[in-house]
Amino acid sequence: MNESKKRILAAISSIMASLALMFADILLGGRTLSADDYPLFSVEYVEKVDINLILELLAIPTERLQASYLIIVLCVPLLLPAMWLIYQSFADSSKWYAIGTYFVLMAGATLTPLLHANFFFIGEIYKAILHTSQVAHPNLLEIGSLFIRSHYIGWAVALFILMVGWLGYALCIFLGKTILPRWSGLMSPFLLLIVINLIFSIGPESLRITLSKASLTISYFIFFIFLISNKQRKDLLK
Repeated sequence: MNESKKRILAAISSIMASLALMFADILLGGRTLSADDYPLFSVEYVEKVDINLILELLAIPTERLQASYLIIVLCVPLLLPAMWLIYQSFADSSKWYAIGTYFVLMAGATLTPLLHANFFFIGEIYKAILHTSQVAHPNLLEIGSLFIRSHYIGWAVALFILMVGWLGYALCIFLGKTILPRWSGLMSPFLLLIVINLIFSIGPESLRITLSKASLTISYFIFFIFLISNKQRKDLLK
C-alpha cells in the first residue's frame, strides 16, 4: 500500500474514531439523581462512597453504560492510525520532537478507554447494592471503592499524558515545526476543549446535560475534520 492510500485510510479512521468515541461519551450524559432519593448512599454510607459520581451513574440505564463501554474499548484502535496521520503533519518527521510527540499521543490514545470505561463497572456495583441484602453491602462497598480509586488514578494518568501530547503538538505548530499554518495550534484538542466547555457553561442547560461527558471527544472530531480539510496542508493526504 502506497503512502497516499495509507494517509487517506488514516484520515477515514480518525473521523470514525472521533465519531464513535463522541457517541460513547454522549451515552454517559444525562441528569443527576437527587441525593434525597437515595438515603442509603447519601446518609447511611455517605462516608464510604463518592456520592456525586454514584448519583450520576445510577441515572444511566445499564444498557447505555454497557454500550458506551463496548464502543470505547472496541473503537479506540481506530485512533492509532489517526495519531500516525498527525505524525505525518510534521515538516521533518525524523526530528526528536516529532517522534516524541507521536509516541506520547499514541500512549494517550491507548489509555483513552480508562477515561470512561470504568463507569460501567462502578455503576453496576452500586446498582447491585440497592438490590442486595445489607449483609453483602460491606464487600460490595469495598469493591466499589477500589474501582473508584483505580478509576481516578487511571483518569489522572491518562489526562496528564493526553495533555502533554496535545499541548506539545500545539507548541510544535505554533513554532512552525509542522506543515500546518502556525495559527492552527489553536485547533489542538486541549485548547478546543477550553472553548467547548465555555460554550457549554453559557449555553442551554439541556445542551450541557446531554453533552457534558463528550467535550474532549467533540474537540477530537473538530480537530480531525480541520486537519484533513485544511487547504493550506492538502499535501498531507497526497
